[in-house]
Amino acid sequence: MEKGKLWAVRGAVIVLAVGCIVFGVMREEQMEVLKKATSVCLQCIGIG
Repeated sequence: MEKGKLWAVRGAVIVLAVGCIVFGVMREEQMEVLKKATSVCLQCIGIG
């Protein structure tokens, strides 16, 4: 693949990733992920 095309693909992926992160933060999804992660961790060690 040409260097120019490779950088264009990389740039597009980065822009898409940042857009998805911003969208998730706007919807306050980080709190939902934190709740689920805490629940899973507590279940793994047998507390929850």
